[in-house]
Amino acid sequence: MSRKRWIVLFFLALAIFFFVANRGAYKGYFQDDDLDNLAFTRELPLSSFLVPLVYPRVYPNNFRPIGHLFYRFMGQTAGLNYAPYTAFLQLVHFANMLLLWLILKRLGLTDLAAVAGTLFFAFHLAVFNVVWMPMYVFDLLCGFFCLLSLLAYLHGRWILSLAAVFIAYRAKEVAIMLPVIFAAYEFLLGQKRWRRLIPFFALSLIIGVQAVVQNHTRGDTDYTLHFDPASVWKCIQYYSGRVFLIPYAGLLLALLLFLVRDRRFVFGLTGFCTLLVPMLLLPGRLFSAYLYVPLIGLSIAAAALAARQSLLTIVLFFAVWLPWNYVNLRWQRRAVLADAADRGTFTRDLTVFNLDHPQILAYVYGAAPVNNYGTHAIVKLSHPVRAPIRFVTLDDPELPKVLAAEWVAALSWDQTRQHLRTVVKTPQTVDTSYLKMSDETPLWQLGSGWYPLEGAYRWTEPTATARLTRPEDAKQFELVVNISPQYLQKIPRNQVTVTLNGTPIGAHEFSQSGWQTVRWDLGPAGAGPVDVGIQVIPEFYANRKLGIAVGGLGFVRATP
Repeated sequence: MSRKRWIVLFFLALAIFFFVANRGAYKGYFQDDDLDNLAFTRELPLSSFLVPLVYPRVYPNNFRPIGHLFYRFMGQTAGLNYAPYTAFLQLVHFANMLLLWLILKRLGLTDLAAVAGTLFFAFHLAVFNVVWMPMYVFDLLCGFFCLLSLLAYLHGRWILSLAAVFIAYRAKEVAIMLPVIFAAYEFLLGQKRWRRLIPFFALSLIIGVQAVVQNHTRGDTDYTLHFDPASVWKCIQYYSGRVFLIPYAGLLLALLLFLVRDRRFVFGLTGFCTLLVPMLLLPGRLFSAYLYVPLIGLSIAAAALAARQSLLTIVLFFAVWLPWNYVNLRWQRRAVLADAADRGTFTRDLTVFNLDHPQILAYVYGAAPVNNYGTHAIVKLSHPVRAPIRFVTLDDPELPKVLAAEWVAALSWDQTRQHLRTVVKTPQTVDTSYLKMSDETPLWQLGSGWYPLEGAYRWTEPTATARLTRPEDAKQFELVVNISPQYLQKIPRNQVTVTLNGTPIGAHEFSQSGWQTVRWDLGPAGAGPVDVGIQVIPEFYANRKLGIAVGGLGFVRATP
């Protein structure tokens, strides 16, 4: 068999096995960040993506035009159809395998060594999330342009390499370390052509200074750089355990520097460590997918190491290493696919709801498998009317204003039945006479002083209000509360007073734990709207000011 045919068959087999191992990715679904990116990128003009490609500015909102352009294009062509996104991720990863092969051959490695390095890169578990979840397209595309830049540099096309570095940076900031890798190449394997590195380092310096200044002024977030030893060690612990999927096993690579006398190995390992440096300063952002770009350097080192081994040794290594990665992939994909099923169902239910209720432009988010900003994005993406959407959570200060709208939808998730639960307010909606705390509670009847639902009750603040309709035959007013033993330990004596339209109807002291129902007799009064007030003395403090845990309240017709 000719060499070219052998290489073609290798990559064909590689593509087949990779697809078979990762075919479950097509059953996945969008993450919250994906949905948010799809929603906001469709509103941006095309210039917002093109201008950053010629202007070396750091964006404080973490705007990455290359990855976000992917969301813009895919959102316009594929919408919320997940399979095309997965196909794109896997095709780009396969392209990265080809680029890595060309780099390994340019470094003078044998075909067998290049096969080993490519296999190591293709099936490493750090690749799992990158080819399963579009939210890591930034790492994937950064890897593509890093590989392209390195290949161009090795061929002496330094202007093309410089352009690819800048585009790689516009995919993800880790590319700022590439000039150090080029310097390592010149020192270890190149011709010591230092002058051509000047524009590379100048670009990294311009961008790096901006990034550090903005990061320092942003405040303490998950994206804040931490230079203290404890934070760096925390990151080293995490990533060293992800290299071979064994805790701390990655640290053994340092020992190989003293055992392997191959400059290509040192170059590859230097590239791995260099590209990993930004990740070691982010203890708030620990994800195995962040190894994707540094994995390029590690794969070069693996290929260089394989060049010094026998065929039997290489076969035995992959006979253990590939199944070990595949077993770990199967463990992870169970949770990923289970979560994806809920998010997919929720998105489809909400899309159908929006199409059936185009009048609704105000939404209240309760709880769902998709977080609040992801749900907001689904609403914007699927709503048939291109108009401003008012979207709030239950603890948002703007909640009362949103609930005052004529058309409102309260969204929640029924985990038992696994479907979207909605409570809708229309101009014809009439206030109920009784409020039971559940996913179906008409939130617009709750006034001030209420916290989000917890099971079958809601905590109030020391003072809370609600709005009810009193029926003509109402005889009593009922209050259902849940008193916990922990509450009684801190508040052994309390008093709950209820008012109707500002007039007290009674008070009660709760001194026992458990669910309890209290009723007060009502005097004669006409039917109509009533403002209910609840006053709790003393207040209960547990990271917030609390009053009482209410399971229900409202008018009843007679004592059972």
